Amino acid sequence: MKTARALLILGILLCHLVCVQGAGLSLQDCCLQTSAKRIPFGAIIGYEIQLKDKGCPIEAVVFQTNSNPTRNLCSPRGMPWVKKWTKKLDKRKKEMEKNVNKPKKSTKRQLD
Repeated sequence: MKTARALLILGILLCHLVCVQGAGLSLQDCCLQTSAKRIPFGAIIGYEIQLKDKGCPIEAVVFQTNSNPTRNLCSPRGMPWVKKWTKKLDKRKKEMEKNVNKPKKSTKRQLD
C-alpha cells in the first residue's frame, strides 16, 4: 500500500515537471543594463537586437566580440555609433552571402 502511494506521488510530480517544461517556459540571457562606451568595430563579429516584448527588461543591441571566449556586450539602441556599426555589419553580411552564392569562374584552360 505504501509503495503504491509513493509511486502515485512520484507519478504526479513527474507529470507536473513535464507539463511545466512543455508549457514553453525557457530561460534566456538578457542585458540588464547597457554601456554607451564605444566598442571598436574591428572587435565585433556580429550582433542581435534584444527587445522588451521577447521577455527582457530593456531594449539593447548585443554585440558579439571576436575575443576568446566570445563576449556579449550590451549597447543602447539609440546611440549613433551603434546604428552605424549595425549597418556596417548588415552590409558585411550581405556581401558575404553574395560572394557565397556567386558562381565560381573556371580556372581550367581549354586544350586544343
